[in-house]
Amino acid sequence: MGTPSYIMRGLGNPKSFMSCSHGAGRVMSRTEACKTLTVEECDNALAGIVYERWKPGKPFGKKTSKTRGALDLSESPQAYKAIDEVIAAELDLIEPVVKLHPIAVLKG
Repeated sequence: MGTPSYIMRGLGNPKSFMSCSHGAGRVMSRTEACKTLTVEECDNALAGIVYERWKPGKPFGKKTSKTRGALDLSESPQAYKAIDEVIAAELDLIEPVVKLHPIAVLKG
């Protein structure tokens, strides 16, 4: 959410079963993101992108007065690995064709 996406061409590497990763992967769990990130830093990470503001999420971890009604920041860009580093690590599996930059995020 809020970071680039790529359209890629697979190179058909049999050692990877002719596949590659299908996302960047997380650097922090959903719970960790909700407990450690702030709304301000998540908003800053999505500057210039149209999105619905953060909504209260399901309770995470131990229910306390601090977590009750907390906003769900689990999909913020900071919770994920840097996509360009992931792509660079897989250049033996894929050929990037187009890099897409988000202008809006809609969650269903």
